[in-house]
Amino acid sequence: MTVTPLRSVAPTATATPATPVRLRAPLVGRDAELARLESTLGDTLNLRAPRTLVVMGGAGIGKSRLIREFLADARIKHPELHVLSGQCREGGERYGVMRGLLRNRLGLVDGMDPETAGRTLRGTVSEVMGDRRVGELVHFLGSFLDLESPGSQLAQAMSDDPDQLRQVGRSVLRRFLEADAMRQPLLLALDDFHLAHADAASLVHYLVRSVSAAPILFVIVARPELFDRHAEWLELSGGAARLDLQPLDGDDTARMTEHLLAPTGDIPPELVDEATELAAGNPFLVEQIVRAFIDQGVIDTSQPKRWTVHLERLDEVQLPLSVDDAIAARIAGLSGEQRRVLELAATMGGVFWLGALVALQRTAGTPPRLWADPKRDREHLAALLEELVERDYVMRLPDASIAGENEYAFKHNLEREALQRYTSRQLLAQHHRVIAQWLEVHLGESSEEQHELLAQHYDLGGAALRAGHHYLSAAERARGRFAYARAAEYYRRALSLLGDAEGLTRLSALEHFGDALAHSGQRDHALAVFEQMRCLAYQVDFVAQAAVAHARIGQLHRDLAHLDQALEHLETAQALRESTGDRKGSSLAMAQLASIHLLKGNFDAADHMFRDAIGTFEQGGDERALVRALIGQACLQRERLQLEPAQDTLVRALALARKLDDDAGSADALIQLGAVRDRLGQTDRALALWHEALSIAQRVSDRVRQASALVCLGASAYRDGAHAEAVAHLAQAASLASALDDHLLEADVLRSLAKARAFTGDAQGGLADAQRATEILEGAKSKPELAVALRTCAEILGSLGASADAIELLERACGLFEELGSDMELARASLLLAEQLGQGSAERAEGRDRAVRAESLRTRARLLLERHAGLTMRAGAMPKRA
Repeated sequence: MTVTPLRSVAPTATATPATPVRLRAPLVGRDAELARLESTLGDTLNLRAPRTLVVMGGAGIGKSRLIREFLADARIKHPELHVLSGQCREGGERYGVMRGLLRNRLGLVDGMDPETAGRTLRGTVSEVMGDRRVGELVHFLGSFLDLESPGSQLAQAMSDDPDQLRQVGRSVLRRFLEADAMRQPLLLALDDFHLAHADAASLVHYLVRSVSAAPILFVIVARPELFDRHAEWLELSGGAARLDLQPLDGDDTARMTEHLLAPTGDIPPELVDEATELAAGNPFLVEQIVRAFIDQGVIDTSQPKRWTVHLERLDEVQLPLSVDDAIAARIAGLSGEQRRVLELAATMGGVFWLGALVALQRTAGTPPRLWADPKRDREHLAALLEELVERDYVMRLPDASIAGENEYAFKHNLEREALQRYTSRQLLAQHHRVIAQWLEVHLGESSEEQHELLAQHYDLGGAALRAGHHYLSAAERARGRFAYARAAEYYRRALSLLGDAEGLTRLSALEHFGDALAHSGQRDHALAVFEQMRCLAYQVDFVAQAAVAHARIGQLHRDLAHLDQALEHLETAQALRESTGDRKGSSLAMAQLASIHLLKGNFDAADHMFRDAIGTFEQGGDERALVRALIGQACLQRERLQLEPAQDTLVRALALARKLDDDAGSADALIQLGAVRDRLGQTDRALALWHEALSIAQRVSDRVRQASALVCLGASAYRDGAHAEAVAHLAQAASLASALDDHLLEADVLRSLAKARAFTGDAQGGLADAQRATEILEGAKSKPELAVALRTCAEILGSLGASADAIELLERACGLFEELGSDMELARASLLLAEQLGQGSAERAEGRDRAVRAESLRTRARLLLERHAGLTMRAGAMPKRA
């Protein structure tokens, strides 16, 4: 007998439609794998501990079938178990697979209105968590469920830290799953995980690695491509293990074939042998070989209960030698109309909708003059799809993502990929445009993920402007949930598609793109984007937007410690706003300018600007801006040793910030008020204020203010001799500052850390920190900050015996303090300089001259201190930024 192997099938080939036959066989040859799954589940339940099993195998090896059997058994054997399963799809939404699992668990059914869904979610969360802050938990869980909920104060407070915001959302989900599993053990199974969206893969990876002390079994089913697409999954540790599915052996392959051929009665061994040899242990290929017997007339299935075998036709049958051959044969077995429908469906991806198929099919025809029967096309296509369901090409999904639609998915992604390859690029582009238009009509108010989907289809359809606008809409929704890194990526895609068209839209997009980049810590990239915005605003003569661009550039330069550049751009922003009559905007720029002048030591200019800005804000009722301006004015008053007025100003600012529920303003006011009271000798009151500021900053995950409060606490600790505590506080602050890319804050932290290290015996480490702080401040040209950093360097150099270097730095510091009029700081530096000058022998002339100069410096320092009698001088670095 000669059997013709099927190596390829022409894409245009068609075959006579076979009678729909569902081929089913019991699970064969997987007893050991089932036992492994059941054993892992047993460990999860008995030890009350999480476990993860990654089930790996190539296409058609039987992964999905194994998991279906396992889940069915688990539901029967362990009624206490909550089983949730989902399947990933190519091109699926970011958290689509997790959303399906969570909606199942929470009882959120298809078509449920948002208000009912919100109540259901809140009730379940309250029942599971028993937490008083259910609103915040619901907000974060709702982001995974595509449910809108009012932004919590916590989420709003973390708007400057997208990484922290995302981490909190993941932590809330983890906490919910752990609490839920303690009430009822969970089994979470995810099939085709190699197709998961990158964000979903990252989220599940986080859950697998972080869930602890809760009976949750994760079963991850994937092809080996998982590790190419999502490299983090190469790291399996802790309770994670891997189960690799191997091909069936010859006996098991024969048994499976016999089960499939059971309706033939006396099963011909020729058919079993042929299938066993060619399939090489691949269950999918076994099934396709049997289907080829049926499709090519070797088996007649016209009598469902008793198939007839025509062995004489076996010599001419074409059988697949590989999975690819089987896919080609399956496609060749479609009728022309069935294949056309599946080609159209493949354009949508792994999941598609009946209504979109109707729209795609109509693009090739002529609309009727009178559209009297809108259901006819839909009913015809629905019948075709049911045939394809019967023949295992597609499956209908129980929950549709579009209300009122029938949603389907391809049974095998390899078939979808092959069908898509057979469609010309020109037709694909046309199909993508039609799909996008249909989605726009039927989605209604679109979510972030739906806008992304529309953008992708319009982009693939060659409609760049439409795609760009949908990416902008997705970006705005991402900004609304404080996902700045995600928003930045959407803006990047949108701007690349918009090109030079639509200037006003492009200006707005550049502004928001730059803000998103700045919020996500990409300050250098943000600068480049705002430069583009500035140039475009100039070209189109849009003064207000040019002012915004200059202001943003100035703020970024300030954070990067480029104070001269910051001053130039903020002065330009103020001038532009004044030219347009924007008094409030001009005052905002003035307050920002004042903070730069304060950092540079231009105290008179800063005083004038703070006063003008405060007057404008008071007159205009802009209380939030007023809080910032008052804090800036108080910092200036403290620099000038006007401590009582500074205290009064900060008390006013703090009361106003608390009235506004302004956590950032409250923390700033507490930090600066603590610094003033510390200067007044009220150490205990200062510590209480700094601890309160730290608590607020930690609660809202504000890393800038956490670092500032830790600097104050660390400086106070090393002055009081608690050196280990000081280093701990300051090291934590240094880590925060480094991650923020805020150079001025980093210098502030390093300067204080330098003294703490020196006090604990690590003078060399302290010197390195002080020199790095000095380097940053030299570049920033911040005279007050630089003077203190120079003095710190000198103190450490003196302790190391480098007297000459210490004297040189102290002389520079004294010159800066004198220029600034900072009498108290000048007195301290003078005393340190006198101490260094007194080192060495007084017998030589040089030594005698140094001794005379040292005494003169001590006398001057005493006079300065007497001028400010009643004020307690304390060492250490306090935050000076407004």
